[in-house]
Amino acid sequence: MYSKSHMRINHAGWIGMAMVFFSALFIFRSGGLYPTVFGDEYTYSSLSRLQSLADSYIPDYLYLAIYSSTNLCGDGYLMCARALNILFFVLTIPVIYAVARRYTSQDIALLIAVLAMLGPVNSYTVYYMPEAMYFFSFWVCVWAFFKCVDSPSVGPVVMFSFLLGLSSLVKPHAIFLLPGFIISMVLLVYKHRRDDWLAVTARNVIAIIIVFFVTKFGLSYIVAGNSGLTLLGNFYTNQLTSNVSGFDRYLSLFLQSPNIIKGHVMGLSLLFGVAIASVLYYSIDFFRSRGIGPAHEISLITFVLFANMIGIVALFTASVAGSNVIETALRLHMRYYDFLFPLAFIVAGAQVSGKVFISPGFLKNCIFLLLLIVSCYALFVRMQPYTPAHVDAPELRGLTYNAAWFYTLGAMSVACLFFWYSSRRLAAKMFLFFVLPLTLIVTSYFINLEQRQKLHPDAYDLAGLMAKAVIPAEEMSGLVVIGPDIAGTLRSLFYVNNAVATRDLEYRFDGPYQSSNLPRGRTWLLSIGDAVISPKDFTLMTFQGFTLARLKEGSAPLVLNFASPIPGAAQISGLSHLEQWGVWSDGNQVAIQASAPLPRAFNLELKAKAFRQEYASYELSVGSDSHSFSLPPEDATRIIKVDNPDLSDTIVIKILTPISPKDLGLSEDARKLGIGLISLKVSE
Repeated sequence: MYSKSHMRINHAGWIGMAMVFFSALFIFRSGGLYPTVFGDEYTYSSLSRLQSLADSYIPDYLYLAIYSSTNLCGDGYLMCARALNILFFVLTIPVIYAVARRYTSQDIALLIAVLAMLGPVNSYTVYYMPEAMYFFSFWVCVWAFFKCVDSPSVGPVVMFSFLLGLSSLVKPHAIFLLPGFIISMVLLVYKHRRDDWLAVTARNVIAIIIVFFVTKFGLSYIVAGNSGLTLLGNFYTNQLTSNVSGFDRYLSLFLQSPNIIKGHVMGLSLLFGVAIASVLYYSIDFFRSRGIGPAHEISLITFVLFANMIGIVALFTASVAGSNVIETALRLHMRYYDFLFPLAFIVAGAQVSGKVFISPGFLKNCIFLLLLIVSCYALFVRMQPYTPAHVDAPELRGLTYNAAWFYTLGAMSVACLFFWYSSRRLAAKMFLFFVLPLTLIVTSYFINLEQRQKLHPDAYDLAGLMAKAVIPAEEMSGLVVIGPDIAGTLRSLFYVNNAVATRDLEYRFDGPYQSSNLPRGRTWLLSIGDAVISPKDFTLMTFQGFTLARLKEGSAPLVLNFASPIPGAAQISGLSHLEQWGVWSDGNQVAIQASAPLPRAFNLELKAKAFRQEYASYELSVGSDSHSFSLPPEDATRIIKVDNPDLSDTIVIKILTPISPKDLGLSEDARKLGIGLISLKVSE
């Protein structure tokens, strides 16, 4: 009795020591690093600190509410965000230990929890992003899920689905875990409770769905009102609707997905080959055997969750491929499921601790040959042509960073497969005690090398810091940033720490930047690079690599960016709510009244798109001068020459065929939409 109590205290002490050790390690590792990931870090920093929850276009309301506390740290908000990341990340240690303890000994469970901290996934504690908190919330959900499997009552099911609903308020991606958890629950309950499995699973599935959506939408409505009643939020919804439309596009996604899945399977085979072999064997054997053991249970949920998430990630990658320079079908977005990786560690741990057996035969031979071929092929081509990045796939990026280590670790993974074929327990020990720790340490080391490159600020960092120091706080909302690196300009804005300060993405660096380029209501320009700025329009302060300029009075034209609440006009009517890309018209016309009379003759440059029509017609009028024009459903630019002898101050755009999504049968949205306004510029 004393011995057992002593062991419990001993392991609790080791868990506490591990939490303290990794907290200190991650704090020292992140010290002095400048922000890296843009625009994600800028987005989450702005939404959590500078805007109300109701205005957030990403429904991470729980994450945003908690991380809004970083405002208490003043200019040290980034380090406070990292401290919160580290707190949530190390709090996962006892949770992973508790889940692993279900299938392994105390010592192995402790080792698995430590290995989960060692992996490159810990790199997410550096970023102002929700990944670290989401990692914690997922593992709490896994712990709660097994309480559902064990209990005949509905109480644990309600607790699990409530926790999963909370997880969806950390990242809305948690909704994609629902199918995997539900399928796993149905299969596990069927095996454990054959007599009444149908009634139990029906009750559980209904309870999960109801409680999940009541939690998600109920809490979202409380903190954000009607704008919180969204599945994925405006940002992700717009991504889907803009990148996925029509049968041909859907067909294209499904045709691209197998090649993307191949890249993920190659990477996972090299990283966790032995664990994947056991997952496949016991998942298939789950359906062949009448009874199941612990290895079947953990392997099944691991297989279902991995298969579910890899399929969804492949479709996502295909949908955004080509949307910008870095988004390609060869980009491996492992960060959308790498929080699952410790499940594979637990499967290997179950082979060491449990009394399980893999019988020789056709199934074992097929799995061995399949993984051997995939792993050897991945080694031979060195994961080409796929492009793992240190943010999207840190494990794979760390593995491929150095050729010598890539082939060494890959060869060790292949060797483990041969041991698995002959001795399951020996292979699991070799993997868990030697190959996996070495792989995690080496890959984390190389990812840390990449992150340490941000110890030294570049021109975008220095420009943002200088703007923060020089521009008066009350004038910061008048700042516009330009630079050849679009992501870099977001990094500059990160330091500026103002929700209204923005970028000018229209300027092409093909001539001097003049007052006519500056949006209405803006008075400061931060230019990174070698853009020429007109000295007759701006007062210039030139530094090494960037220029800070202030607009001279009387130089600002009418320029509107409809994606920002810019005070560029005295009054605008006929618009719906702002979205990330711009704003839809709502009604028969849009009227824009400038704060001063418009020139006698000018060019009006309008960037806009039509709503759900191949080509829609519109009429633009300024005073007595009117012009007809048309737009496609994609972003397009129209330049209209306007005569304005009466010096009218109002631009009117008439929508000839407004129609609502409700009229089209698309949704219950009754707004009469017609034109999507992105930007408007008046130049003499």
